[in-house]
Amino acid sequence: MAIHSIGLDDFCRIWGCSPSDVPPACIAKLQALNTGHRLLTAEERDEHVLGILKRLQSPNLSRTPTENLQAFESGWNETLQMCLLQGVSADTLKPKYVRPYTRIRYNGDFITPENPFLNDELLSIATSYSFRKYLAGTERIYEFGCGTGRYLFELSDIFPQKSLVGLDWTDSSKKILQRMAQTGRHVKGIHFDMLNPDNDLGLKPGSAVVTIGAMEQLGDSFGPFLSYLLAQNPQIVIHHEPIKEFYDENVLFDYLAILYHDQRRYLSGFWGALQQLAHEGRLEILDGRRLYFGDPYHESASFIAWTPKG
Repeated sequence: MAIHSIGLDDFCRIWGCSPSDVPPACIAKLQALNTGHRLLTAEERDEHVLGILKRLQSPNLSRTPTENLQAFESGWNETLQMCLLQGVSADTLKPKYVRPYTRIRYNGDFITPENPFLNDELLSIATSYSFRKYLAGTERIYEFGCGTGRYLFELSDIFPQKSLVGLDWTDSSKKILQRMAQTGRHVKGIHFDMLNPDNDLGLKPGSAVVTIGAMEQLGDSFGPFLSYLLAQNPQIVIHHEPIKEFYDENVLFDYLAILYHDQRRYLSGFWGALQQLAHEGRLEILDGRRLYFGDPYHESASFIAWTPKG
């Protein structure tokens, strides 16, 4: 089977940009990454699709908000203990759910990557690009649902002089960020529940808002958080989240992702809500695109950028 790779032209096709638009740091990360992969054989593809369908029958694919909080509190506490033992680093901040895969989604098909962590490393390049493109002109960055703080750690490398604020509903997350701050990074943690936003928590002028795989847990209950963001009037908001509306339900490859998305009760209706608000003149959508990579089941990191028009 032919081995393919993912190069700068592929990156630019996904983002709709030219090579000259891509920061050198992103090009270097892409060039250093083993992106070698091959398409599945017909037999492998059938086997993989069957495995997805079987998993969709599992009764444990979705959790209640209470179960979610308990699971994330436990998971982030594991990360906290790792940071206490080994120090704060990109490796110790990597969540336990980041795991190796022998089958992932890329460019509208299933592939076998030579690098089992290719999906997560493609996300790292995508966030590096979107951070540099959209956040450079802001004074302060708030990441909601920041979890282990791995993206705040990345942001502090890219923008070492910016003030960074991580907001999460777990105590463990706040403690991780306290530990991170002790290493000299300009970051602090605040308790925040996106399902029940604290409207008294104000965002300072010139701020950016970031969510990465966090709003997915809100399902169709994103309304209060979206209203909070509109009221706070940040300079820009960017998301890397699973967006159901970006799939084509008439394509088997996409329909499998839709089924998985629905079973997990991930973010639903958000893209339509943004479009309606844009139609009403309450915000401007700067970008909304599918990035065409993901784990074996869905694509968790589609990109949206918007700005309120308060």
